[in-house]
Amino acid sequence: MAGCSHLFRHSRRHLVDLAAVISYCTHRAGIAIEFPYVKSLGTNGSVMKTLTFLLAAILIGTSPTIAQLADLQSRVDALYTSGSYDSALVYARKIVAVQPDNPHSWYGMAYLHSLAGHVDSSLIWLDGAVTRGFVDYMHFELDSDLDAIRSDPRYRSILGKARAKARQAALEKSLVIREGEWTPFALGKPGKLPRVEAKISFDKHALLLHATVHDAHFKDGERAWRYGDGFMLNVALPDDDSSEATNRFHAFGFSRERGQPVSVLVNRDGTYFLRMIPDILPAISIDTISMTAAYAIRIPWNQLYPLHPLLHPRAGINIRYTSQGDDGNRIFLDYLESAHFDTERTPLRQFAPVTFTYRDRSPLSISGQVEDRLTAHDTGRVSLAVWSPEQRHYALRLFINDESGKHVWAWTLEEILEPGRTIMRYQFQLPPHPGGYRLSAALGDSVRWEEPLYRYDAGALEEIRTLTGRLTTHESSPERASSLEGLRYRIETLNERIQSFSDRSDLEQVQRDVADVISLAHAFELSGTIYGRPGPLLSAFHSPLDITLQPFSIIFPEGYERSKRYRLVVGLHGSGVDEIGYAGSTARNIKDHDAIVLAPRGRDLSGWWRGKDEADAAYLIGLLKRIIPIERTLCIGFSMGGYGTWRMSMLHQELFDAAVIISGTPVPPGRTETDDDMRNHLGRGKALSYLVIHGTEDRALPVGDTDQFVGLLKDAGYDIRYIRVQGAGHGNMDFGPELRRWMGEKLPNSK
Repeated sequence: MAGCSHLFRHSRRHLVDLAAVISYCTHRAGIAIEFPYVKSLGTNGSVMKTLTFLLAAILIGTSPTIAQLADLQSRVDALYTSGSYDSALVYARKIVAVQPDNPHSWYGMAYLHSLAGHVDSSLIWLDGAVTRGFVDYMHFELDSDLDAIRSDPRYRSILGKARAKARQAALEKSLVIREGEWTPFALGKPGKLPRVEAKISFDKHALLLHATVHDAHFKDGERAWRYGDGFMLNVALPDDDSSEATNRFHAFGFSRERGQPVSVLVNRDGTYFLRMIPDILPAISIDTISMTAAYAIRIPWNQLYPLHPLLHPRAGINIRYTSQGDDGNRIFLDYLESAHFDTERTPLRQFAPVTFTYRDRSPLSISGQVEDRLTAHDTGRVSLAVWSPEQRHYALRLFINDESGKHVWAWTLEEILEPGRTIMRYQFQLPPHPGGYRLSAALGDSVRWEEPLYRYDAGALEEIRTLTGRLTTHESSPERASSLEGLRYRIETLNERIQSFSDRSDLEQVQRDVADVISLAHAFELSGTIYGRPGPLLSAFHSPLDITLQPFSIIFPEGYERSKRYRLVVGLHGSGVDEIGYAGSTARNIKDHDAIVLAPRGRDLSGWWRGKDEADAAYLIGLLKRIIPIERTLCIGFSMGGYGTWRMSMLHQELFDAAVIISGTPVPPGRTETDDDMRNHLGRGKALSYLVIHGTEDRALPVGDTDQFVGLLKDAGYDIRYIRVQGAGHGNMDFGPELRRWMGEKLPNSK
């Protein structure tokens, strides 16, 4: 049962797995519980708390009272939902009587008392929950049911108690890693499958992880790290040695997909990236006879910037292995158990402390960190760390090269280095003109460190800001007005990015943004528009709902001509990611030189294209059609965007000629509102042509709902082509060729 608690914690982000989670855990406990229709579970707090309690009861081993507990909890849930908190407490007390040592039942009493306004009682029960092991202090802070007690000093004391227990659990997992040597650790329980034997090390170039996985199956090579099987690493740079959670971290995923190794930057500092990193692919070998898999993972220090053992000998790490069986159930093995290992609810992550140590005879090495990599000034400072195996006299050379490689500044000084680690700080000089530079430090001929920095022209950006503030949109053509809105958004966000720039920020992205904004401003001053330049463009529009600037991405094809009519492909992104990457992937899939790709960004990246997101998207499409000559319009979406495509094509059918739904669903998981269920809009969008593509092994949005809905549409006479991709999961399929053939039939060029 060790894996069940991990399974539940991640089911918060993937509600469609909840029934499978409980079925798996109850099966392991010898109990039969079935859920005939997963999506009827919903997303409200009472359902989540029901499942929390049932699973906790199972884990504690009280199988004879499961039916009784389920009945009591259902009564609590009904009263909780109706707001009858005092009545709910009557049944919650009976649950505690059955499970007096279950911390979840004590926590249930705490939040019910809080909702009922019983501050003293709520605090007593919350303290009892912590005493019995409910130490998820981040959950306390996120749970609105505890709002009534949050300002009480006793709450802070209880929170501190939970934090101390969590900190102690983290300290018990501390690792000391020696350069060039392997430190072993284990995931999973001895004798239980899956089990992971791992070891970690580092050298001057990279953090290293080797692991052997023992399991009862191996489907590696077909699924991503998040769905199993594969590793996810959280590597944290804590703000201080005492913190047990931080929002300064990198999260990487490693697995095999379609038989090939993949590495993904999943998250950085609480922002999801989901960006492939082909330079750090893991080595993975699988033995299906012994049911073992060997992983060799190498993460260069430049991928973990600014973390480097010479500069930051203390950091943090947490590691998860995800295993998925043939039945679709997943087991999560965490090095440090954490309910927030991979969550959108909080940017914080918990970690086990790591201390990097060097051997006495470790070779001479150097690392550094520029204090202001992004600057508008002509001077800067750099911190250098050197490891020397012995006392020795060195000539330390500092120099700066411009983007062409030319030396623009140099300085040499003599240093006597003592054995061990030495920290040094120096000031350097930059040329007066803006641009990208590289600062280098060298000891002798073979030991060298370098880092990029960028000097921007603050005056040029201020001129653009003044320009956008001086002009208005009311006296302009639609294209000029839209261009001004886009330029205003770009300079505002660029200034915000510069103001908030830190050692963790993406310097290359800021450098590209500065160059792009200056280029767009010049284009606007010359021609009154920012549109028409081949390639991707980030812009924005004023939403008529609240006059806010809402961003979108647009990609113009090579050879774009303003006098020609184009097909418009509207791409709706999936949950948790923005539109920029999806616009690019859509353009690569359609490979159409006669198409413009438009991708709105949902205000809520997981809002399922309802409400303001829906209204904004409809307005944006209409706006673009007034600016650019459009011949036909296609809407395409993946996952959440697939649902958005069903919704937009049916509720705004006048905007489109065709629609493509990939791994989508006709109804969002957990939504019960009539208007959100596209099955209640049968007959709308019938004039469009549809292409639907869905994998038969999709675990995130199962294919069954799509099967049913497509059948209804075909019976109603819709023009629809349905492709069920055998064995494919949630999006791991190449649908480009089929998409292009279908587009050639349904949206042919008018040439």
